[in-house]
Amino acid sequence: MAADSLSAIKYARVKPVRDHHGLAVDFVIEGDYPQYGNNDDRVDAIACDLVERFMRKIQALPTWRQAVPTQSILTITSNVVYGQKTGNTPDGRRAGTPFAPGANPMHGRDRKGAVASLTSVAKLPFTYAKDGISYTFSIVPAALGKARQRRKTTWWACWTATSTTRRRWRGTASQRQCAEPGKAARCDRTPGAVSESDDPRLRLCGPL
Repeated sequence: MAADSLSAIKYARVKPVRDHHGLAVDFVIEGDYPQYGNNDDRVDAIACDLVERFMRKIQALPTWRQAVPTQSILTITSNVVYGQKTGNTPDGRRAGTPFAPGANPMHGRDRKGAVASLTSVAKLPFTYAKDGISYTFSIVPAALGKARQRRKTTWWACWTATSTTRRRWRGTASQRQCAEPGKAARCDRTPGAVSESDDPRLRLCGPL
């Protein structure tokens, strides 16, 4: 929301609407502006700059016992409350509308697909957000196929482990079965070992 608001001010024409106290209560937008979540460097650079500027200001402040401050781009569910308490914003968001969770684009604004949306988020500088950058990724089941079995097959085919992990799991049929969804917990394996299905190093190997 913050990146989109600054993008609207920079690339479109935003006119504030003021009340009788002179406070801005609404905004009229004329023209289009690039929106965060579409792999557009014009607005993604604004988002990156916000993260860096905020952290630098925090780092300039004295801390108790010289503690090192960190930042996380994470909201859990507080983005809903923040939105409820925030009025209209220059990006066209209406008062009371929830903010996007974590580092997500605002709902409906990432129009160029999952990869473009993920790429925008990946540009955020982790150097200034070492407590983590949260991104909530959802897939509509119908996008994986019409039939239930087809959806299951597509899901398993698309989300695979890295090549290194796959080579590690070229073994017996029972070993490979441990990597199937829902079966990892039933397999006997070395305590602390991570099955392929539970391995965090996942990649999207094709369009859904």
